[in-house]
Amino acid sequence: MYSRPLFRRFTAIAALAIASVCGSSAAVAGDSKPSVQNAIHQPASRAKIKLSPQATSAVNVLYFVDYSLGTDSFAMALSSLGISPTMTNDATEFNTLLQAGGWDLVIALQQNYPATSTYASSLSAYVAAGGKAIYSDWTSDATMLGSFGAAATGSLNFLSITPTSSAIWTSLTSPIALLNPGWGIYAVGLSPIGDGVVDGTYENGDAAVIVANAGRTIINGTLQDSYNDPNQGIQIAVNEINYLLTPPVASALKGTIIGQSGKASVKCLNESTGQSVTIKTKKSFDCVGAGLTIGTGQTFTVTAKGTVK
Repeated sequence: MYSRPLFRRFTAIAALAIASVCGSSAAVAGDSKPSVQNAIHQPASRAKIKLSPQATSAVNVLYFVDYSLGTDSFAMALSSLGISPTMTNDATEFNTLLQAGGWDLVIALQQNYPATSTYASSLSAYVAAGGKAIYSDWTSDATMLGSFGAAATGSLNFLSITPTSSAIWTSLTSPIALLNPGWGIYAVGLSPIGDGVVDGTYENGDAAVIVANAGRTIINGTLQDSYNDPNQGIQIAVNEINYLLTPPVASALKGTIIGQSGKASVKCLNESTGQSVTIKTKKSFDCVGAGLTIGTGQTFTVTAKGTVK
């Protein structure tokens, strides 16, 4: 027979479940999230997980997820990409591994326990130093969200996501339906701050995904196991990993010469790679169209020789 205090706690959790189904922005009156954990039902005792990357891995990925109730989308995505991450579900161990450095990509998914303070300083420092990271956090920790160019709107638990045309949504069609696998909070409404850019929205217009830090970070408002079709969740994870590990290629470097007569000689030089192309033109030029390969973060010089009118 339960004692009265324990009965009250389970009553609060039941109220949270009802609020989640209704899409309420407040889980329980006077409290926007559970005080101990996010799972409505107590998860079984978890074993500590750590998998070392294989020597054949092309990139070094650190993957932390404290708990999953449904499909582990990012684990499946990493496997499908042939990436063997260093994986842990322990926040303290994650902090130690993160501080050790050497990571090409860090994935941190705080889904069940309120442990962001354990690694917040290290993850924020990693991002500030130029690191690439994917993050989600059911607790909506303001400091951590701020490091990823986002703030919480206060709205929770949505039905669907409307994607944009960016590479994050490759091979996906709109809308993307969400399904709660048993969390108190499975989707957090976001708004951009700093250089944050909205890349996908919930049905109320809140951001579902924000890309920030000059395209080096992604924050998801949705927990990775909360998609109605698990395959869509895996595809999103694949796309986000590819988005950060494969720098986007600039698509154009073109212009117009003003105030010259006759043909001019335009030299397009990629100073980062040394590649160059030369174009003979009377007015406009297109370096990429002429064969120059260009990428984000590279430096270019365009010089023109001709006769001025």
